[in-house]
Amino acid sequence: MLTHAESIARNEGATALRLHTVASYDHLLRLYQSAGYSVTHLGPRPNGPDDGHMRAFLMKPLAPEISVA
Repeated sequence: MLTHAESIARNEGATALRLHTVASYDHLLRLYQSAGYSVTHLGPRPNGPDDGHMRAFLMKPLAPEISVA
């Protein structure tokens, strides 16, 4: 699903993808990092009421897709 989302984002002209997850979810951090995402910062939930869980914010730069003709 990440690869598909990255492809859609590239086709729409995005140069990076950003996401966030609960910082204590180590299994998700490992998944995203193995897919090329880097933690940019930690902070509170960006929208909605505070639920007491610190978030890890991640980002992956997107290189343009190279088509083989």
